[in-house]
Amino acid sequence: MDLIADTIQAFPAFEVREAAFLRAISALLPRSHAGPRIFWQDFSRTLGAMDTHHVADHVAYITANPRDCLAFSTPRQVLLAAGMQVGASGQGRGDRPESIARQFGLENNLAQPIRTLSGGETVKLALAKVNTRAATADRLAMASPFCWLDRDNLGLLEKVLQTYRERKIPTRLYTLEGEDDTRLISGDAELGDGWSTSPLFHLAIDKLTLTLGSTLAAFNMPPPPEVRVNDFEARLPSPCLWIGGNGQGKSLMARVISGAMAIRGKARITGPNGSKITRLIFQDVISQTLLRTFNTIRSRSGGRGAGRVPGIYRQIVGVINRMDRSGRLRLSGPETGTVPTLLETKVILVAVRLAHSPGALILDEPDWGLSRSASIAFVAAVVNVSHGLDVPVILITHKPWWDAAVKSRVRIMKSGLEVDGTGRVKSFEIRLETVSHA
Repeated sequence: MDLIADTIQAFPAFEVREAAFLRAISALLPRSHAGPRIFWQDFSRTLGAMDTHHVADHVAYITANPRDCLAFSTPRQVLLAAGMQVGASGQGRGDRPESIARQFGLENNLAQPIRTLSGGETVKLALAKVNTRAATADRLAMASPFCWLDRDNLGLLEKVLQTYRERKIPTRLYTLEGEDDTRLISGDAELGDGWSTSPLFHLAIDKLTLTLGSTLAAFNMPPPPEVRVNDFEARLPSPCLWIGGNGQGKSLMARVISGAMAIRGKARITGPNGSKITRLIFQDVISQTLLRTFNTIRSRSGGRGAGRVPGIYRQIVGVINRMDRSGRLRLSGPETGTVPTLLETKVILVAVRLAHSPGALILDEPDWGLSRSASIAFVAAVVNVSHGLDVPVILITHKPWWDAAVKSRVRIMKSGLEVDGTGRVKSFEIRLETVSHA
């Protein structure tokens, strides 16, 4: 009852936030999708100018940042609130959260803090929510759903679309060119010569354990799960692809390896330049996009490395421009006072990280917000330039494009879930293993 009471108490604030995003998305519906920069500019402008207490149209939505859709602390509360919206409209009570969670593969995540869900798990929760909202929605809007879902979970997207089709509810998907393409990259001819030079790195994990979301305990959240990781050691050539489905622990391991989490035991990557690891993640990109100029972002790198950033930026842009046979990407130089595009922002952030000669660079979901051609050009250019600086690259992505092009692969998977009587995950294991090319 406490959970239901908490949800009811938070519901007015939830409705205000929902109304704000619904109105913003509604204003974008008539517009053709002109790329992420136009989308986010319009989204931010509309959201900033609106009266957040306006009663919005009944639009169910998923944005390109899936957490935008979720206002509560746990998946159970999100699904309870969606059911309340259905009940408030006189359309019945809606399914119980446990039933909805089973349909979308979230039965072991109901009590987990939303901020500790993976990107794919967050999208599954957003899909479960909008599937429930079909009882009251007049239309559905989604932005870039393919950025987050692996191939095994694409059926969940089809399930939601089928629900809306059966109810004859209009649906609008904002997607990028090639976003849902599953063709493999055609090798060196498409990627450039830099992939033939592959610096090696050493990955070692020994007696590693950690507590997931331990900082959330101060906010009266459920006790966080304990995570065990198998011992693992390998020398691997770059680029190395970390593979595994949604929620298997790839980004979690990237955080562990890069020193972004407190751990017990050993987790270490050593490359030609040492063992300091840097990574580029989705949150880094979206927090910078359309907000800062080149010089502002560069200045954040600090120290002697800041002077190297423009040169590395120009190297990456040079490779992208050579690969861009269509001429559509049109990347500019590091001009002062200009607000960079999404792709330029990614290049700047990578240049800042490479300027300090890290032991390895982890690219976590680098495809987000980019078309297939732009993504291939971006990642290929980063790998080319990184290898020239003796920096190995680790790639984390759900796109199948890279599978045949990388030099090594590590599978990461979750197993051994222990669940208590309330459905809370008490502990689980993450396993790593090298994978040969088929």
